[in-house]
Amino acid sequence: MVWALGHWIGGNGGSLDALNFFFESSTMGTILILFVYLTANVALPFYYRRYRPAEFNIIKHVVLPALGVAAIAVPIYYIFKPGQADPYNWFPWVGLGLIAVSILYSIWLVRRDPGLGDRVGSIVADE
Repeated sequence: MVWALGHWIGGNGGSLDALNFFFESSTMGTILILFVYLTANVALPFYYRRYRPAEFNIIKHVVLPALGVAAIAVPIYYIFKPGQADPYNWFPWVGLGLIAVSILYSIWLVRRDPGLGDRVGSIVADE
């Protein structure tokens, strides 16, 4: 429903077919996955330096994630490149907006329950 409303509000109401929906939803999902991979590669060295300093390896935890960031930067550049067709031109901004909202929500949750971050982090790190 949100997808259809976006097309009607944006003036693209005529392109409401199933194939177009799958093209657009897969593009939006790919953008979000790229952002997740990017943040994981950036966060890895910080995690190992802080929580597992004895296991820290410069090749595994700095060089390889830096290569991952460089590889992910190429498609991210092209999705933000001006001149994309509508609605693909605003998809990256929606992705950044979703990330901003999720960061604000996580900050709010941790302020409400200061131990939440440690509990969630320990569950993720232990599994």
